[in-house]
Amino acid sequence: MKTKIIRLVTFSVLILPIIINCKLYAQEDTTKGIDYFNMGVAAYGNSNYLEAVEYFEKAILLAGKAETTEDSVNCFLYSNLYLGGIFSFAGEIEKAEKCYNEALKYYVEKGDLSGQGDIYLNLGDNSYYKGDITKAEALYKKGLECFEQINNSLGLGRGYFSLGDISRTKGKNEEAGSLYQKALKYYEEAGTFGGQGNVYFRLGEYLFITGDNPGADSLFNIALGFYEMEGEPVGQGNVNKSLGDLALQKGNSQSAEIYYQKALKFFEQAGQAIGQGIVYFRLGELAKIIGDNVKAEDLYNTALQFFEKAGDPIGLGNVYASLGDITSEITESEKAEEFYNKALIYYEFSGNNIGIGNANLRLGNIAEYKGDKLTAKEKYEKALISFEKAGQAIGQGNICQSLAQIAFLNGENEDAEKLYIKALNFFEKAASQNNIALLSFSLSNFYMSRDGKGDAALEYLKKGMNLLDQFRSTMVREDDRMKFIEKYSNLISVAVNIALKLNEPTLAYKYFETGKSRTLTDILSEKKLNLDSELDPEILKKKKSLEYQISKVQTELNTSLPENIDSLKAELKTLQEEFDKFIFEIRSTNPAFASIEYPMASGLKEIQSILKDNEVILEYFLSGANPYLFFVTAKDFEIIPIESTSGEINENTAKLIERLADNDFDPNLPPLDRDSLNSEAMNISIKLYDLLINPVESKINNKSELIIIPDGGLNVLPMEILYSGKNFLLENFSIKYYQSATLLNLMRTTLKKEHKSKGFGGFGDPVYDLENYEKGEEERGIKIAQRGESIYSDYLEGNFDRAGLSLTRLPGTGEEIGTIDDLFKQNGMPSKIFLRKDATEVNAKMTELQDYRYISFACHGLIQPGFQSLVLTQSKEQSSSGQDGFFTFEEIISLNWDAELVVLSACQTGKGEMKKTEGVVGLTRAVMYAGSDAVVVSLWNVSDEGTKDLMIQFFDNILNKKMTKSEALRDAKLKFIKNKRTPFIWSPFVMYGDRYRLVINKLNNLRAMPAGH
Repeated sequence: MKTKIIRLVTFSVLILPIIINCKLYAQEDTTKGIDYFNMGVAAYGNSNYLEAVEYFEKAILLAGKAETTEDSVNCFLYSNLYLGGIFSFAGEIEKAEKCYNEALKYYVEKGDLSGQGDIYLNLGDNSYYKGDITKAEALYKKGLECFEQINNSLGLGRGYFSLGDISRTKGKNEEAGSLYQKALKYYEEAGTFGGQGNVYFRLGEYLFITGDNPGADSLFNIALGFYEMEGEPVGQGNVNKSLGDLALQKGNSQSAEIYYQKALKFFEQAGQAIGQGIVYFRLGELAKIIGDNVKAEDLYNTALQFFEKAGDPIGLGNVYASLGDITSEITESEKAEEFYNKALIYYEFSGNNIGIGNANLRLGNIAEYKGDKLTAKEKYEKALISFEKAGQAIGQGNICQSLAQIAFLNGENEDAEKLYIKALNFFEKAASQNNIALLSFSLSNFYMSRDGKGDAALEYLKKGMNLLDQFRSTMVREDDRMKFIEKYSNLISVAVNIALKLNEPTLAYKYFETGKSRTLTDILSEKKLNLDSELDPEILKKKKSLEYQISKVQTELNTSLPENIDSLKAELKTLQEEFDKFIFEIRSTNPAFASIEYPMASGLKEIQSILKDNEVILEYFLSGANPYLFFVTAKDFEIIPIESTSGEINENTAKLIERLADNDFDPNLPPLDRDSLNSEAMNISIKLYDLLINPVESKINNKSELIIIPDGGLNVLPMEILYSGKNFLLENFSIKYYQSATLLNLMRTTLKKEHKSKGFGGFGDPVYDLENYEKGEEERGIKIAQRGESIYSDYLEGNFDRAGLSLTRLPGTGEEIGTIDDLFKQNGMPSKIFLRKDATEVNAKMTELQDYRYISFACHGLIQPGFQSLVLTQSKEQSSSGQDGFFTFEEIISLNWDAELVVLSACQTGKGEMKKTEGVVGLTRAVMYAGSDAVVVSLWNVSDEGTKDLMIQFFDNILNKKMTKSEALRDAKLKFIKNKRTPFIWSPFVMYGDRYRLVINKLNNLRAMPAGH
């Protein structure tokens, strides 16, 4: 962790008596300059600093022209003092120094030692800000000499305090402590709360750096009490920033952010540039730890602006070092090295030992990455000297860990073990949970290489995983929790592999589940609690307003080519930042959110207890280099190595999907009639069957119901397409999909719900060409703009299109929905459908839709990076009501359906953004958020006519043949296979989820328990 010495300014304490005295001069004949001065004082008191600067500058101009009187001199002097303080806080150091030097002339002329002492200390502060420690020390000593001559307690306190900072910067911590104690004595004599707060704060900082967190916490709170009594915003900002650092080190991201936001408000109130820069930097560090590098970089750049304005070298060094961290994560080592060297220059200029240590540590990491162990070791040794000077526990721990890694790679195991344990001691002293977690994985890996050390490896593995999960649990935003798991997904893969090597198969399975779709299970758990109902109506109104504005701008950016694209992007960024802060505030302050206990990953016994005897889970692990298949039934469990690599499986999967989507896979063709593409698809399908299904084929029979939990590229492959050489997988088994076994468990236990809804609600054949529709002429459709990298390179014209790039009419969708409507009515069930002009976004959002158990959307779909939507009727009436016809991911998740099944009968609705741990984040997830047990989606562009026939047969099977949903979809597909239809037509539609049901396991007669119990 990087710690910066923050100079504390007592400007308001020193000037307050001057304000009072100066106002006494304002008689009836007061010059205009003094009037401006008093207006400046009022503006300053109200924190209107820009206005204050304007008034003070006018006062100086008028007082300088006026006849020299005591009033005009005081006006000129005190206006310069105020401006000097404002400019210092704002980071405009040169302007501040000019003002202070004007005041200094007056004090020297008058022989005013107290005034001279104040100015020297203020000028010293400015030099300190700029990193000129030598000049700052000389100025502090000059100021101290002035105060010693007149025995001014307040001035002496300031002087000794400032010299304490100089000693601390030089790494002379004992000397610094002695100077701070002297300062405290004089501050107590002077009775200044702000000064006493400064000393306690600085002593707390030292304890924090050296690893005494309880002591630091105590001193910070003492300091805060003094600052609150003084009403000193900068001091309160500094303490809250440091309390945020403490919370982050303890692994509590929520508390850290709360403190940082409090600190920011205080620094903004004071107009202090460096303080604001530091908070934005710390928020960037928090985002980096969570795994949101885009947000982190944005915050670093905001901090950079404040530090550049203030000319603060330590702040600049911190930002460049962290930008290097982000760059190194994407393996751009050369660019990262440039950032680190740039940071080192700033740290060395300012003499900041912690910064110098951090820069050398990172440069050592780069050298080690390049294989230059000698340079790495040299850099680490330099860093260690700097960290020892500063007494920073975490820095010393980081060096020990890096040196341990080198020793381990060199086969020097005894030295490596000593260094790893030494690093652990430093981290534990500092109570740095994130460092302890990461080191625990290294220790586990180290002990795995040592004979007879399996117990130690297991102990540290459990410790690392527990700490990661604890840290994640403190995050209030779902996006943060998702990005955190994504960032550390490689450690989860490591944990799975270590557990397997230690012959801990059930633990390996649980660790794999720890990273599978955790955010989805979190949000579904929240959804059941209906937390929005706990919000104040005005807050809920604001939330919905922000969601609407964001959706509107996203739609405009992704469906048209506006001339003002840059301003729209800027508007979207502003709205998203506002929404981000708003959501954090809601979730941090509302008791309903604070009481949520998110489900833990389910264990093997929990999962087995909710399976029927004929159900088989096939869960694939492609997250590591070596793939595995987790085979789970109500009675059996086995982890089967797959005889391939994860990379090879993903590569073959991508090729097969490409062939399928291009209609280049048809097993009905005789071998001699197949072209090279068809032959390639056939061979890949057979190969994947051999790898993914053959290892368990003898353990299942044709009565088995397969529950497939895919991973990696398999997330977008319909597994039923795998070919044995004689049959498709679908021909032998009923198949459904889940995102994780934990979700399966929860949907059958704690998330189980009894539906009150009945019947069917359907949307089809939307109007896209309103002008020709109203004229009664042929509808030609409209074009949709494309941005960025397209996933529609395989776009097919004509009948094979519900994809949405060209919004032509889809007549088959109206026939599809109309026929399904008839099926429900024939079975005496309520049904309401919305065709043509009625197939609107407004109707899709109406609360009446909560009454329908089955919902279907047959229309165009748009799946683009950052934008996913169903495209409904484009009408003037909708536009006037604020609806645009694009039913987006964000809008769908905000709904509250009570559906057993939702069908998205459009192209590629099963696709979306691919995450290593969450799988596909797309419309499938949105519909489950909205409140559906199951969702049928497509994985590529589909035929309008073929989809119509498939969906009609699917619903006919459910209603008239009383099949389960998975059986109904399978039977509909089998009819297509029997009729020699190509996989392009029948295979893209898959079903995720199923109706919740509580199952009694016949073997052990145990009722399924909620996850985590």
